[in-house]
Amino acid sequence: EVVLLSPVAPADAIDRTFLCCIAGEFNAGKSTLINALLGEKVLASGALPTTDTVQVLAYGGNDENEANDDGTTGTLTSQQQSGSTVFYLHPSALLKDLTLIDTPGTNAVHIDHTKLTQRLLPVADIILFVTSADRPFPDSERKLLQSIQRFRKNLVIVLNKIDTLDTSGGDHGQKEKERVTAFVTEHSSDLLGARPTVIAVSARDALGAKSIASGGLTNNAVWKRSNFEELEDFLSTTLTDRIKVRSKLLNPLGVAEGILDDCIESLKAQKDELETDVATLRLLESQMNGWTLEMETEMNKFRLETRDMLRLEGSRCRELVQRMSFFDQMRWTVLGDRPAFEDAWIKAVAERSSDSPENGLKALVREISDDIATRARAQGQGVIEYLGKRPAVTSQSLIGSVTAASRFEDIRKGMVDKMSASVKSTCSSHDPISDQEFTFQHLRTTSVVSGVFLAASLVDGVATAGGFLELTAGLSSGSVFALIGGLFVPFRNKSLASAYQGHWEKSGESLDEALSAICTREVDRIQSKILDGVRPYTRYVQTEENRMASLDAEGDDLMTSAHSLRNRINKATE
Repeated sequence: EVVLLSPVAPADAIDRTFLCCIAGEFNAGKSTLINALLGEKVLASGALPTTDTVQVLAYGGNDENEANDDGTTGTLTSQQQSGSTVFYLHPSALLKDLTLIDTPGTNAVHIDHTKLTQRLLPVADIILFVTSADRPFPDSERKLLQSIQRFRKNLVIVLNKIDTLDTSGGDHGQKEKERVTAFVTEHSSDLLGARPTVIAVSARDALGAKSIASGGLTNNAVWKRSNFEELEDFLSTTLTDRIKVRSKLLNPLGVAEGILDDCIESLKAQKDELETDVATLRLLESQMNGWTLEMETEMNKFRLETRDMLRLEGSRCRELVQRMSFFDQMRWTVLGDRPAFEDAWIKAVAERSSDSPENGLKALVREISDDIATRARAQGQGVIEYLGKRPAVTSQSLIGSVTAASRFEDIRKGMVDKMSASVKSTCSSHDPISDQEFTFQHLRTTSVVSGVFLAASLVDGVATAGGFLELTAGLSSGSVFALIGGLFVPFRNKSLASAYQGHWEKSGESLDEALSAICTREVDRIQSKILDGVRPYTRYVQTEENRMASLDAEGDDLMTSAHSLRNRINKATE
């Protein structure tokens, strides 16, 4: 924030003159410095913080000012004072094109003094930064100097009170003065990033010399020791009209650049903070991908278990065929021992499964549905709780809702209903009684056909023995009938087992596709539910990323334009 000068001040004096701001700690001798520049005591000075206002000194008045109550001679009317700004008029030739602004001393007991000074500095065209030789560059001055540097101001460091070093050695402490000056130059260069102009003076000696000098200051030893002439030459000679014009033009540009720097730094801090949120979203994405892979693994295990269960049922016929003997088959199917067949049919897979395929599959469906719903609820709550710990997130409405993200009971019920329906549809094409009856009839047909061939072989043998058939022909035909009758049973039984197995495997493939589609859809729904729960947070991060990217680009453009304008001003005022 920049403080404006009092509106009662003559506008042309502010606009047409070069504004020189005097800044520094209280008791650094700022008021004495101004008095020395004007050649008389215009402003009050002392060991205590005396300046609690902004004092503006411009050209005006007359040469016969009467002393005020406090011993000062500056012209002051009630119309020229408003709030914290006091406007002085003085006839000094220095003020014809130079307006002096005396700021409240910093690091005083009045904290507002420092704040007012910091707000005032941006309006200056040049700043005389006053530091005391007996206590050069304390921390408060370093901080103030850093705040000035932001606005790229023309800056001259005035090392005041060098008279306090007169007793530090021969030649009025000249070596100590040079050492302190070098110290101030070195440390100010470190803070500003460039070597500033440093002028060492004694404002008190200069004011004293001007007050008592009647025949001029040329041969005045006190005046020479004050080194004040170097400061006056700088203000009157070094600051040429061209330099002043350049400073006038660059002053608002420097303030704008300083504000722009602050905005860029603030934006950088916001981007650094947002980077934590971006990293959080990346972690969330990684966690969700990991959770999805985990769900896929569980679903694959479930699908393998369902196919194994159907494959087991498909192996029932093969188990029966492998266990029964030729005589068992004949006894069950030809001799009519049907109960023995039914018992063997049940026992074929009883050792590995005691339940029907449909019931077993439905139990698996309930198990996987419960597992997925439980894992989904844990994942949703974990995500929300993790985001709730983010320091940048201050409200639950910003990160989402645990309730909205963890309502997964409907998903469990939906999965059970849908997958149970698929299981029922698959198993309905395999009626246990029909399968058993089909197998029995197939075995009986096989037994009958085999028996026919074996009977033919027996008849052929009897005929051959009775002489009704020639021996060789009878033996050959009998052997063929016996071979066919003996091989027909295992061939037909193997074919029956393979057909039964293939039928169930085909059903297993159809069921696997259906269950896979259901599980994939439900996992996608769960993922969407979780992401919807944190959508406000995701939207906030994405919006902030876009906003900051836009501001970043705009800031770069503005800074480029400012640098270009600065170069044009410098070139035009060379």
